[in-house]
Amino acid sequence: MNQIAGLQEDAHDLQLAIAKREMDLKNSVKAVEGRKRDRPMMDLMEILTLATTVVTVASAVCAATPTPKDDEFMGKYVYPFLEALALNIGKAKQPAPKEEILDG
Repeated sequence: MNQIAGLQEDAHDLQLAIAKREMDLKNSVKAVEGRKRDRPMMDLMEILTLATTVVTVASAVCAATPTPKDDEFMGKYVYPFLEALALNIGKAKQPAPKEEILDG
């Protein structure tokens, strides 16, 4: 009978230890979830991904479109902005088209 009482005590202690571990685990999960909500909206990797996407799209647009004339709206405002986004600097820029002089 003494052994049975000892086993019952051990089982009760194990149940208490399991319950305590479950509570600790639940508290840890709540703490991690709270930290996720506290982080900034965009982390560094998301910012780098967005920046490289913008540069890639702008480069593709600049490469696929001919350089507009300087006196048009696109040539004055939009295209230089796209070139800046595409990081087209120096020799990467497309030269402006030369106007042909027609004799006649």
